[in-house]
Amino acid sequence: MRRLILATVLVLPVAFALGAIGHALVGWRPRLAVVLLATVAVLSYFTLEFTPLFQLPDWVSRTSIFVLYGTPMTSVDWAGAATLVGVGIAGTAGALVAMQRRDVGR
Repeated sequence: MRRLILATVLVLPVAFALGAIGHALVGWRPRLAVVLLATVAVLSYFTLEFTPLFQLPDWVSRTSIFVLYGTPMTSVDWAGAATLVGVGIAGTAGALVAMQRRDVGR
């Protein structure tokens, strides 16, 4: 039961990172944001799947959001979760700067 709760909580950094990337993209190019965010998600998934298949280096697999999430039902990757939170913070900061430049909310 404890592992299930931990796995559920560790999904939040993934959602935070993807949401922050989406916010930053909306501030940068609103019309392309959905397409670009979908591209990030799809490329991240394919990186997860094809890295072992083509025997690419480990750093290539760590560029995937889904690899950073890990497998919390068996082992917790705290460094990956911290990286996702960092991506979320950076994306949110970038979105705030982009929105201020676009004069949204003034």
